[in-house]
Amino acid sequence: MSAVVSPLPPHAPAPSRRLAGRTVLVFGAGTSGEGWSNGQAAAYAYALAGADLALVDLVASRAEATAALCESVGARTLAIGASATDPAAVEEVFAHTIERFGAVDVLHNNAGIAEVMPTAEMTDAVWRRAFDLNVDAPFIACRLALRQMLSQPRGGVITNISTVGSIRWSGMAYAGYAASKAALNQLTQTIAVEHAARGIRANAVVPGILDTPLVMNQLAARFGGDVAAARATRAAMTPTNYAGDAFDVANASVFLASDEARYVNGQMLVVDGGLSARCA
Repeated sequence: MSAVVSPLPPHAPAPSRRLAGRTVLVFGAGTSGEGWSNGQAAAYAYALAGADLALVDLVASRAEATAALCESVGARTLAIGASATDPAAVEEVFAHTIERFGAVDVLHNNAGIAEVMPTAEMTDAVWRRAFDLNVDAPFIACRLALRQMLSQPRGGVITNISTVGSIRWSGMAYAGYAASKAALNQLTQTIAVEHAARGIRANAVVPGILDTPLVMNQLAARFGGDVAAARATRAAMTPTNYAGDAFDVANASVFLASDEARYVNGQMLVVDGGLSARCA
């Protein structure tokens, strides 16, 4: 699968060896449109840091496209199509990753879903989907990662991708998304404290307003297909007057996986341009 390379922003990371010799397993590694998704940018940033990569997406071709991007900068990769909510499939992912690379040093849980719907109108199905993908899927992966990391002399790192909506009202009516990501935050902190003495760290990246393919696909319909208007409206909501992007999340994730963050554990690393610090 050949990769369609989107332009890199100025703040994309430079090549380094920060994660050389480590294996990173990324769930939700594909992209649903043109431009860098959170998962794809994170995978590419990990590749630039010298890591080996197991890349998982529900759509195998998307995982393969991200793998091609990472291989273009010298990374060894394994692309897998699998559902993050299927325990048996996730077990197979871990088995294939360990067979190929011998370890899982970093688990990056990026897969998630955000459905906007007034709470009074929210269906059981929408609520359940949010918890299935935003809480149950990371739990399944974390449980297996912990079993592997506890057997490794150097432990490991777990990074879960949350949202600023999990810690404050974000202006969007998505109670299922907000509540499920808040649960993910607490799962992250529990794992962090429970396993800190065994050399395992767990943190969450908490992004604010981002410009990614998934977000813009969702917003385009609300703005009659006018993506520029959607971008301008979202940018005006931030203290910085511009939205973040997938590499803002990726840079934070590489830092958390690195030895530079060896004493950072159980944290919600907010990457939102100051949005959550401002009074609504």
